[in-house]
Amino acid sequence: MEINYISDCSEDQVNNVIRVDHVTVAAFRNGKIVFVKRRNSATLELPELKKNNDEKPRDTARRILSDMLGVKTAKIEYITAYSQSDDTDIIYGLLYCAYIDEMGPFPHSELSSVYYLDTPPEDKDKWSFPDIHMALLDKANEFQNR
Repeated sequence: MEINYISDCSEDQVNNVIRVDHVTVAAFRNGKIVFVKRRNSATLELPELKKNNDEKPRDTARRILSDMLGVKTAKIEYITAYSQSDDTDIIYGLLYCAYIDEMGPFPHSELSSVYYLDTPPEDKDKWSFPDIHMALLDKANEFQNR
């Protein structure tokens, strides 16, 4: 799986340039990285959802935070558009960074749990999508350190 960043595409332009399939959020709370574990899964991943057809990508990011994680308040920043491709398909996504201020109760969702880690897992076997999500987290850290 290969990931390519589309750096010349602003958040406002994105829907005119590419067809966004999903949104990923690199979320941070109290300096820790937020990872999720889906039901019936033993691996961790960054929070992400498929974008509804009529939904703006930023609204998908908000839905990830509120509906998946139970976040009440957070600052959300657009980082970049990206494509991920294998030998046959290209999927387009957007990466956001979120700084969580206040959590509400954990919603009943497809997640079994949320983890707040100081560092990401080093072992690729601990990740659901290691090649993609490790690269996206690196991009989010680069964005924070700019």
